[in-house]
Amino acid sequence: YLYVHPTNGTLDGVSYKRLNDDTFTSVTNGFYIYNSTDIYIEGVDVQYFPYYGFHANIVSKLTMRDCGFYFTCYGSACEFHYANADLFECNAAHAGAAGFGIAAGGNTSFYNCNAINCYDDGISHHDEATGIIDGGRWMYCKKGGVTPSFGSHVTVKTSRSEERRV
Repeated sequence: YLYVHPTNGTLDGVSYKRLNDDTFTSVTNGFYIYNSTDIYIEGVDVQYFPYYGFHANIVSKLTMRDCGFYFTCYGSACEFHYANADLFECNAAHAGAAGFGIAAGGNTSFYNCNAINCYDDGISHHDEATGIIDGGRWMYCKKGGVTPSFGSHVTVKTSRSEERRV
């Protein structure tokens, strides 16, 4: 079970403490996973966070299925640093930066995912990141739909990407 920002107390016989709201990760990110392995997340929607809706940093194995990340002010809706992840049917929209930002290293792959109406790219692998983009729609983003760059190595299979017309 995962409880995000509960009040202090006991739930289901387990004691827990609320996250410190003065820390960067609890205030600006919906979810922040750091230095972890074997994480599975399904059916989670994250909305209205100042920076990242979701941020994985140094994660050796992450699987996400049917998740949504929407309405970030400054950062990507879903951001990865040195993460090995597989995402299935996940969505990002109305991000202040990229819908899905793979900023550094790792092997992060997307299967039938979508990013729509993002301020930066729909999806962008950077700095030695690798991965697969198979299916999905990457549309109406300011800089482009699928934009791998800076030494990344990405295999793009069938997908739909369109420029935003202003």
